[in-house]
Amino acid sequence: MDYQEDEKLIKNDLLQLLLTSPGERVMRPNFGTQLRGFVFENITPVAISLLKENILQAIESYEPRVDVTSISFKDDSENNTVTLQLAARLNIKENRQLFIEVGLPFDGISKEVKLNRVDIR
Repeated sequence: MDYQEDEKLIKNDLLQLLLTSPGERVMRPNFGTQLRGFVFENITPVAISLLKENILQAIESYEPRVDVTSISFKDDSENNTVTLQLAARLNIKENRQLFIEVGLPFDGISKEVKLNRVDIR
């Protein structure tokens, strides 16, 4: 497999990890993150801190091909969303970075998690 195929595979696997809720996978009850469940939480600094820790722990446990370099949340109250911004270094090749942006509605009604951007540089 060449590097481009590896990068696409890592990108897809990381998105799958982020968007899977624990307990959703048969025989892998701990696989996933609390990202989807966050949609129905009150957005507080404590909740965001716990979610960051959950995401970092899941990536460390299930995706050894990346090292997270930054993770942040951007509040967009006008659109009732919070955007997860994640940057990670790919371990398969030097100087390759993966950037992911995921929009999370927090209106208490919508369950849709919107993928805003995925980029490898």
